[in-house]
Formats: sequence, structure tokens, C-alpha cells
Amino acid sequence: VWTDGMDDWTPVSEVEDLRPSPPPLPDDEQTPPSQEGDTPTNRDATLSAESTDRVGSKTVGITYAGFGSRLVAYGIDILITVVVSVILGAVVLSADSSADPDLLTRGIGFLVTWFYFAGFESSKRQATPGKQLMGLKVTDASMGYDRIGFRKASGRHFGKIISGALLLLGFIMAAFTERKQALHDKMAGCLVIKAS
Repeated sequence: VWTDGMDDWTPVSEVEDLRPSPPPLPDDEQTPPSQEGDTPTNRDATLSAESTDRVGSKTVGITYAGFGSRLVAYGIDILITVVVSVILGAVVLSADSSADPDLLTRGIGFLVTWFYFAGFESSKRQATPGKQLMGLKVTDASMGYDRIGFRKASGRHFGKIISGALLLLGFIMAAFTERKQALHDKMAGCLVIKAS
């Protein structure tokens, strides 16, 4: 790999910031950064595509979450959010009986599901309770598989509206794409993987 600040190409296995490390490359595949016509931007784009494939392989311990386990986790999470929303709605209605029950229920449901999914998936555990029970976690789709922030988690959550609006095809994509990504995962740049 090579990036700004490095003197020469360096084997991926020797760069501490890239985790998990793929196996070292043979010496004949290493190329110095001074080749004519080879700009850092072009090299970075090539490196990103190649390294993602290597790091994403099972040889380095990354396993993408299957459609079935994701579906079960989502079912558990929806059940939890419905129960919490009903309880909060009942509490608010008992305090203010003049509130419109339908509008109140929708507003509370919207906020509960948003903060539930975005909050848990951007937390240290990187997973909602449903995903934790199924041994899954949400990560950034980059090579480091880092924890995502609340903003990205929110984008992923609201992307589910588009996944659902397309006759649920956005969700079903997770069963067929190479890295088991649903449409909202691709839109937000996320992956759902098996927790190690």
C-alpha cells in the first residue's frame, strides 16, 4: 500500500492501521510509487478495490451476515420498538388526553425506531439487541471495518424507507449481493458482519 506521507510502497501486513491484516504480498507484486503516469489518486482507487476483496475474504476471519440471521434480528428489533412505542404512547396520553392518539403514535414510533437503530448501531457494540442476539454487528464498509457514527447510522436507517418502497427488493438484495449488503447498506457505505 501507499498513501501520502509514506516514502515507498509498504506490504499491507506491515501497516498497523489496517485491520485485519491480509497475508503479505509476494515481492514481485510490489511496485515503487515513482512509476510514470501512476498518480496517488489512481493508486489509492486501485488499492481500495483490491484490498477490500482481500480483507473481506474469509481467509482473514470476516464473515458477512446472511439474510436469514439479519431477518430474525430485524424481527426482534421491531418487536422491541413496538413495545417501547406503545408504552411511551400510553404514558403521554395519560398525561395529556387531548393529544391526537394517531398522530402521537406515529410521532413516537418514528422517534423510537430512529434513535433505537441509529443509537445502538453507532454504539460500542455496533449492534441493536436483535443483532447482538444473532451475533451480528454493523460496520463501515471500508477496510478497517470501523464503528459507524450516529450520522451514518441514521442514513442507513432512513435508507430502509427506500429499500422497503421498492417492494422490499432493497432488503432482499442482502441475500444476493457479494458482501450481503441490502440497498440501504450500500447507500450508507455499511456492512453487517458476524461479530468476532
